[in-house]
Amino acid sequence: MHFILADPNRISARAFDDEIVIANFDTGLYYSLMGSAAAVWTGLMAGISVAVIAETLGPYQSEDVAGAVASFAARLETEGLIKPSEPYATGVWEPKAPADGWRAPEFESFSDMQELLLLDPVHDASDAGWPYVVAP
Repeated sequence: MHFILADPNRISARAFDDEIVIANFDTGLYYSLMGSAAAVWTGLMAGISVAVIAETLGPYQSEDVAGAVASFAARLETEGLIKPSEPYATGVWEPKAPADGWRAPEFESFSDMQELLLLDPVHDASDAGWPYVVAP
């Protein structure tokens, strides 16, 4: 199975060293992916299928890699970050072995910036500047 970003206009992902940070502007949540989670994400975004990602990461495994990768992709889909797609390829994927060994991919989600991420800069602007939030 292949995946793409659920909505490239509402989901943004950036790599910072060995971490992937993903922001969902529909929910206001952002996510941190490190280690095997970052490797799986970069594979998915390169158009690599879940099965090939699991086969590639298999040499680093100490558990059922195929099940862990499929489960992780399903969680990303449930969070609204990715959606199934037709097969495609955007480039070469060369994952690094996780420095701390294989672990089932996990992500952390954060809501501490939710209000800021949910602001609409086009519609929430006024003469007072941006961001302009009307107190409830």
